[in-house]
Amino acid sequence: MKHLFLFSILLMVSLGNIIGQNNNMITVNIEGASSDNGKIYIGLYDSSDNWLSKRYVSSVEEISDGKCTTTWTNIPNGTYAISLYHDENNNQELDTGWFGIPTESIACSNGAVGRFGPPTWEDAKFEIKDKDINLTIKF
Repeated sequence: MKHLFLFSILLMVSLGNIIGQNNNMITVNIEGASSDNGKIYIGLYDSSDNWLSKRYVSSVEEISDGKCTTTWTNIPNGTYAISLYHDENNNQELDTGWFGIPTESIACSNGAVGRFGPPTWEDAKFEIKDKDINLTIKF
């Protein structure tokens, strides 16, 4: 009986730690799309190594009146950054022109912008720890 009681306590503590680290929610409000054509592709990145290459989570949203919203749940505590683009011609990719410069609108968390290249992780990153976050990103 003692062992069952001890096991139950350890299980509750373990579940509490897991739940406490994974219950954050990020809501992203996007504004300023140039039209309601196409969709907005949104990516959440969890490290500088993965920045703009491997998304932690992502979503694709319809646009209405130049705006859309996405919400991600069960996000662990940590440092993240968001990048998004407006796929106006609906071909499911970010179109680029000369030298790889995007021809479709892009935006990042913290209003990060690129200078002679893409925005940096350092400029776009933010921290989430035991709280829900509501961000607005404007094109």
